Amino acid sequence: TPLDKIHPSLSKDGNLLLYTKGDQEHANTQVAMLNIATQIETIITTSDYGAIPYFSNNNKFIAYPSWQIIDEKLSNSAITLYNMDSNTKKQLTSNDYECWRPIFHPQDSILYFLSKQHQTYFAIEQINIYTQEQKVLFKADYDIWDINISSDGNKMIFSGNKFGNWDLFILDLKSEYLEQITHTIGDEWDATFGNNNHTIWFSGTFGTNNGIYKIQI
Repeated sequence: TPLDKIHPSLSKDGNLLLYTKGDQEHANTQVAMLNIATQIETIITTSDYGAIPYFSNNNKFIAYPSWQIIDEKLSNSAITLYNMDSNTKKQLTSNDYECWRPIFHPQDSILYFLSKQHQTYFAIEQINIYTQEQKVLFKADYDIWDINISSDGNKMIFSGNKFGNWDLFILDLKSEYLEQITHTIGDEWDATFGNNNHTIWFSGTFGTNNGIYKIQI
C-alpha cells in the first residue's frame, strides 16, 4: 500500500521539499525531504517519528514535532530542530506535554509553536533555538491551530475554536492586539499571508463544500 504523503513545505530557494510520510492513523509517520532536481529522498526521522515539518528561511534548519514509542505507548510530541549543515538533531521542548506546528520567525532565531504546557487548550509559545529561552506568547480559553506569520514578522494568523467552529484571528506581535477576521458558521484554517501581507489565503469548509479563499485585510 502506498504511504500517505502530506503537509508539504518548500525551502526558500525552491530546491528542497519537506513532507510527512507514513500511516497517520497509527502515528507511524516520518519526516522526509526530497531534492527536487535529483529526486533523491532523505528520511530525517531515522530514530524517532515526526510530522508537519517546516524549513527555516535561511535553509539551515528543519523544525518538526517528534515523538517516540516508550513501553509500547506513544510519547507526547516535542519540538525537534534538525541542523542541515551538521546533520544533527536537538530536542527543544519536553515530552511532558504536547507541542505542534513549529514555524520560524523571518529572522530564524525564534521558533513559534503550539503547546499544552500551561493549560488544557493549545497556546502559542516561542523559543530561541540558540539559547532555548522559552515563553508563552499568547493563550486563550479556546484551542488554537494552524499558526502562520507575516513576511515582516509583525503579525501572526491562526485558527481559533472560540465559538464551536474554527475562525481566523490575527495577532499583532508588537502591540499584542488581537483581531477576529472571520465570523462564519463554517470552518477556516491553514491561513497564509500573501506577498504584501494585506491578503490572506485560507482553506474553508461551508456545509459540504471545501475550497480555497482569500480576503483583504
